Amino acid sequence: MTQIGRAASLLYGAVAFHLDFRFERLLCEFERDRPICMCQNRFLCCTSRVPGRKRDRKVCYCELPALSKDELASKSVEYVFSAHPPQHCIVIQRNRFFSLNVVKDDGSIVDVEDIVVALKLIEERVVSHEEAGPPVGLLTTMNRSAWFEAREHLKHLGNYETLRAIQSAIICVALDSVEVITSDEAARIFLHGSGTNRWFDRHNIIVTRDGWAGVNWEHSVADGTATLRLADCMYQSDCDHVFTESLIAELSTDASRRTRASVLITDLRWVLDSTVNEIMKKAFRDYKQMIEVNETAVLRFRHFGGAQIKHVKASPDAFVQIAFQLTYYRLFGRACGTYEAASTRTFLHGRTECVRSATRAALDFCRASSDPIFGQSTGSALPAQRELMREAMRQHSENMLLAKKAQGIDRHLFGLRLQAVKHGIPLPDIFENPVFKRSAHWNMSTSHCGSSSLSLFGFGSVVGDGFGIGYMIKNDHIDVCITSKYTHPYTSSKVFATILQASLLHMMGIVESESSHQRAEARTLLFTHPTGFNDFKYDPEEGFVYEAFKE
Repeated sequence: MTQIGRAASLLYGAVAFHLDFRFERLLCEFERDRPICMCQNRFLCCTSRVPGRKRDRKVCYCELPALSKDELASKSVEYVFSAHPPQHCIVIQRNRFFSLNVVKDDGSIVDVEDIVVALKLIEERVVSHEEAGPPVGLLTTMNRSAWFEAREHLKHLGNYETLRAIQSAIICVALDSVEVITSDEAARIFLHGSGTNRWFDRHNIIVTRDGWAGVNWEHSVADGTATLRLADCMYQSDCDHVFTESLIAELSTDASRRTRASVLITDLRWVLDSTVNEIMKKAFRDYKQMIEVNETAVLRFRHFGGAQIKHVKASPDAFVQIAFQLTYYRLFGRACGTYEAASTRTFLHGRTECVRSATRAALDFCRASSDPIFGQSTGSALPAQRELMREAMRQHSENMLLAKKAQGIDRHLFGLRLQAVKHGIPLPDIFENPVFKRSAHWNMSTSHCGSSSLSLFGFGSVVGDGFGIGYMIKNDHIDVCITSKYTHPYTSSKVFATILQASLLHMMGIVESESSHQRAEARTLLFTHPTGFNDFKYDPEEGFVYEAFKE
């Protein structure tokens, strides 16, 4: 894999997706037989999170005729209209920012080979400078109010056009100088990196020197289900366009291509002063302190996957969620507030609802997890683990269905709370109830990402004594990315991954125990080696006789 080749093919796929949406060529998505809202697809490209003094803004750059009445009615987006929508992306390498035009004036995409050559030219420009650029992207890691003040200062210095170019770009591409050895390293690089060579207010396609690729996406503008469709287009493009080192060298020495590619590139310059330099130093110290306490561990579970779980008549997502509950119980001896994101995109402008995985049924199963699996057959009066486990999974699936129908409780209560604060109404007692507060302290924040285009998916823990768990259930395996904080003495991501593996195997053993037919497959011992059954006969006087020695 080559860095420039992968970056070009992934960028080409992202731009193709953007143009398909812009010109209404994307097919409507469905959840089973119900269409889902497509509005989030607009915010995957040409949209930026912009810091505010008290509240951030979601700013989308687009052309007016493309907007529907429903989109115009949304109060959560600030649209910037133009007769000429953005045609460029942003390329970041060694902290230097470049604008790269990837859409022609007629609305078609620039040839992928020309994108390869343009990225090669950018690399040559970056390498020719001994020093890296100033790490202005670090400012996007700051407290949002502090970033707002820093951004205002940048604008005052004359950086408005550079900021606008970054905000309005179709997408950002970060070319990193690091190489990846393990999945754990890849997870850390794509989740947070060092804070440099990024612009965290935008989606970032990240490609390492040795060709590993990932996406760090800004969650406020869109959810995972929408981002997955973009990832699918990028993955397909990556499969369709493969560039070897020799092919890249051949393309980049073509004089006509170099001429065409060079006019697509604009070097974005920053005007900085000592104040900005001091702010960047502080931002780096704060970010370094934040990521140093973040523990990331990846579990590549290869014993079984979604196909085997379905074979034993269980929901793959419910099965894995109950495994999380069992793992936490084995670690701490209790249940905890657990959040799983459920999509509500079957509603207009739908985002997510919370599924609370820590149910009474799940706790009953966890408490019985040390009981004999065949307890009833040995005279035990306790319900069999398999019955309790089935009930826990059934309850979880029911709660998931309710959440997708917008029948959850968390978004409703959150809305009531905001209305009370907005109108000066005293908060109802439930919001101060310690039990309610504990139930919403998400010791496990989880999310399932189902896509064949990705091999890993993760995010940070949302509380200091908790875990962030992103998981992907494939047909024959399960991949889990677990994050936690070193600052807590017991929340070890590595230990959680080890116990989770045992929990998954334990639960599969339980469901397999339901059927007497779940046995290792017996095969007839027919060998070509002369010790097969047909080579012997039994004689009452001589015993077993090897036929080959009989005359």
